[in-house]
Amino acid sequence: DSVSAQLLTFPLSTYYFHQFPFYFWLVNPFVIGLTCLLLPASLLLVFVSLVPVPALAQWVGWVTNLIAYLTNQAVEVPRLLPHYLLEGLVLDAVEVVVLFGLLLLVWQVLRTRDIAVMKQVALLVVLLAIYSLTTTLHIFQEEKMVVHSVPRHNVISVKKDNRMYLLANPEFWSDTAAYKYRLTNYLTRNLISD
Repeated sequence: DSVSAQLLTFPLSTYYFHQFPFYFWLVNPFVIGLTCLLLPASLLLVFVSLVPVPALAQWVGWVTNLIAYLTNQAVEVPRLLPHYLLEGLVLDAVEVVVLFGLLLLVWQVLRTRDIAVMKQVALLVVLLAIYSLTTTLHIFQEEKMVVHSVPRHNVISVKKDNRMYLLANPEFWSDTAAYKYRLTNYLTRNLISD
């Protein structure tokens, strides 16, 4: 179930976050199992804390904290593995819709083993590849100047191929949060590497 949930959310999560966790299939069964324990333990803690027995509330709180700690540790395991996160993935709205269509068609192929549906999958993959390639080439070749809306800063970028020249007030260069939250997605969407 966790694999199918991750695959069904893949197009949207990639569209918004430009990344995909590669080792989700290793961690999700543990996280789901621990979460199935964490939710009832948290509810039990709420009810037990209403009862005037402090030792019971402390014990249930300790167990709830332990489960939460183990859940957090399980989520952190993939960071220790090489290439745990595929980053810099760029999809537009058309690609998201086509990927959802592909997922549905692949599910249909697995369910029915119909050759006609397999041909539809192959055709859709070819069309998606052509669309993605032409879109990527267009974005790469695009030259533009943008005035960015960054609170407390004046920021202008000039894009040429995969390079961007950034003009900003001196305070912007020390404000890493402004750069990270206001420009990182823009750089990724526009295939900026330099």
